[in-house]
Amino acid sequence: MKRLNHAIGTALLGIGLLFFSGCGHKEKEQTFTIKIFVDGSDVVKASGNRLWIEHGTGSLPGKTIYVNGQAWSPLWNGKTSTEFAGLNPAFRPHDLQKIQLTKRVGRGTVSIETFPSADNNQTLSIKIDDEEDGGADWYDVLVSW
Repeated sequence: MKRLNHAIGTALLGIGLLFFSGCGHKEKEQTFTIKIFVDGSDVVKASGNRLWIEHGTGSLPGKTIYVNGQAWSPLWNGKTSTEFAGLNPAFRPHDLQKIQLTKRVGRGTVSIETFPSADNNQTLSIKIDDEEDGGADWYDVLVSW
């Protein structure tokens, strides 16, 4: 009987340790990068594993865009591109306040235009604006959450 009680106690202690060690566990930061040649302004949109571009002004973005270093050549239907459907990790933020946008390269402005919400299908909108500076430039953007 003592052995059985000891085995049960040890098992419960192990389960308790596993449970409490998970309570303080932090979510691992997720990131994706976009490198795009912009002349004018464009909005990059991300939702789940999908990413696409809505063209604002100026010339269409460069023919090749890099998502997490992977080359993508979108096709255009008017002012909207086809989707890049392989965004990995998928963009599913846990806390809207923790979404960070970092412009690593580019002379104009880069900003979050729209945060994900139920109303916009959990879509993040990032505006890249090179209009003020004239010409065109490469932008390298990091999104983390």
